[in-house]
Amino acid sequence: MRTIKFRAWYPPEKKMMFQDQLEVDPKTQIEWFWRYFCSVEGMIPMQFTGLHDNDGKEIYEGDILKYGLSEYVVKECEGSYRMTKKEYPCGAFLGDFAPVTMEIIGNIYENSDLLKCN
Repeated sequence: MRTIKFRAWYPPEKKMMFQDQLEVDPKTQIEWFWRYFCSVEGMIPMQFTGLHDNDGKEIYEGDILKYGLSEYVVKECEGSYRMTKKEYPCGAFLGDFAPVTMEIIGNIYENSDLLKCN
């Protein structure tokens, strides 16, 4: 069973917020996260994909992954998480790629400069 987790980007402060930063009962973290963080105007929520990169880091929507010689952005598309590029806006299923060959190199909010062709 996949763990349900979220993070959110808050543009005014240029800060990433994670649900496990809340000092509340873990059983109610998601509810609190949505109620208090995602109801704030401008907050951009992103969900954990259930997968990890080759270093064991959790992969979220909006992450930039290095796979081979290319960079991809993780997006939800048609009900699943995909590795996308500008020329492939609803790219390949993220789960089809071996995590040992993927590396998170940033995310689209803090590291957009890493995207060469997205």
